[in-house]
Amino acid sequence: MPHGHCYLWTPGVVWLHVVSDGLIALAYYSIPITLAWFVRRRKDIDFRWMFVCFAVFILACGTTHLMEIWNVWHGSYWLSGTIKALTAAASVPTAILLTRLMPQALALPSPAALAQVNAALEEEIRTRRQAQKDLNQLNAELERRVAERTGDLNTANAELTRQIAERRQTEEALRASELDFRASFYSFRRRPGAGRAGIGPLSSREPQILHDHRLLREGTAGHDFLRSHSSRRS
Repeated sequence: MPHGHCYLWTPGVVWLHVVSDGLIALAYYSIPITLAWFVRRRKDIDFRWMFVCFAVFILACGTTHLMEIWNVWHGSYWLSGTIKALTAAASVPTAILLTRLMPQALALPSPAALAQVNAALEEEIRTRRQAQKDLNQLNAELERRVAERTGDLNTANAELTRQIAERRQTEEALRASELDFRASFYSFRRRPGAGRAGIGPLSSREPQILHDHRLLREGTAGHDFLRSHSSRRS
């Protein structure tokens, strides 16, 4: 027997139930479409399978309301009961899975917490960028100072080398002058009549001094001669 008989076919009661069930079914059918669009756009969301369970459950609920409209004029109660059984089979697992999912869902950070974390990360990034900028400036300043010190050291080294060269030239000139003087003096002593002038005989080193003086004037000994002459004197 159709439900219309239960409503005594009162138009107001009949259409109240028909319109209400129709709007409920329309809303139930629109929700899965929205959920499917959302899951398809947000592929990074966890627990996507839960949205699928909700969609099946809501579609089944909407279908039961459509059957309520059908049963106003037709008594298809076996079909209506079967749809309700399918709705129960979809709703009970969904409720169980949702209960088990709650701890994991609660552990997800809220939008405010995510915004706070993002702000902290941005602040850390700004701090690290500033630190990197300061480090680059310090490195540039250090390189500039190293370059200045290197230039100063090169200048000082060149000046020291020049002074050493001048000192060597001066020492060589002094030694040559000393040898020249001694050679001249010893030559004078070897002249006839030097003994009558009160000048003593030649020492044992005078022949060597004359030989060194001759080598120096001929330019054949160089630095090796000076080093050997210094070792002999010491």
